[in-house]
Amino acid sequence: MIEVLQPGMLTTVQDAGRKGYQAFGVPLAGAMDTYAFCAANMLAGNDGNSAVLELTMSGGGYMFLQDTMIALAGADMQAKCDDMPLDNWAAHGVKKGSVVTFSFAQKGLRTYMAVSGGIDVPMIMGSKSTHTRSRMGGVAGRALKAGDRLRTGAAGEMTARVLPEFLRPVHEDIPVIRAVKGPQDDAFEDNAFTALVSSEYEIQADSDRMGYRLKGAGLKHKKGADIVSDALFKGAIQVPGNGQPIIMMSDCQTTGGYTKPCFVITPDIDVLAQRRPGDRVRFEIIDDTAAVDIYKEYCLRLQKLREFANGQSVARCYKIIVDGMAYDVKVEV
Repeated sequence: MIEVLQPGMLTTVQDAGRKGYQAFGVPLAGAMDTYAFCAANMLAGNDGNSAVLELTMSGGGYMFLQDTMIALAGADMQAKCDDMPLDNWAAHGVKKGSVVTFSFAQKGLRTYMAVSGGIDVPMIMGSKSTHTRSRMGGVAGRALKAGDRLRTGAAGEMTARVLPEFLRPVHEDIPVIRAVKGPQDDAFEDNAFTALVSSEYEIQADSDRMGYRLKGAGLKHKKGADIVSDALFKGAIQVPGNGQPIIMMSDCQTTGGYTKPCFVITPDIDVLAQRRPGDRVRFEIIDDTAAVDIYKEYCLRLQKLREFANGQSVARCYKIIVDGMAYDVKVEV
């Protein structure tokens, strides 16, 4: 078991989300940063969908009441175990009675702590994820608080490991978020997309797990922002009457009545999940073919992560120039 000593700013139990129920009005929920969530689970020896703790901005403190293995991924919150520093993007053995503490995120916003065997909370509609607005899942549908005790599954093999640098995401100070055009792209003035891709947008303070509100160049509608409500999901960009984009995130509602000029591609939602209020982003519009190619690369990266966590060697390719000739070199890690 794990006892929560301090819960941090917003700590919830999350897995991959409540899939298959959006048609019935049930939000997806789940981890905001899918790659970091999967990395933490795989490093801890879990399957890719075991429930973990998602720590936001600051992590708090946790006492472990049994020997186990934990893994950390995502934002660096300067984790310590009994005052000894713990590497991020790594798995660590934790002894019974040890206390793991986190500070504020140095860069990024969300850290994922996986525990060998996963966090054991009730399964609701195929998921253990917390959706706080509907009070569903996790621990009584809420963020953790001091005194909570969490059960974990049976611990598997305990092997400390550190993820190689090339398997860790690199986030730019002002990242370019790639998107494909959406179902109401023709509802905007001709110069709207030019404004979108040539401007910087600031993430606003009222952004949360439901949606990121942006401030920047306004996107002008031809007739108005309202449409007959239709399906809405993670990554959709809605633009209300004020012209300022809102990006739907993990806890978003399942339908919406504002025009949607575009959708953020899946890999770049992870990038957004690590941006905090006050950070800025830029946009790039890509076509469907490019989006599929990027997603294939993302899936290949997840596969390499899985291979590394399973103890298999992982190849990294380098391009070198010798006497003006280019050669591809493969290095096994």
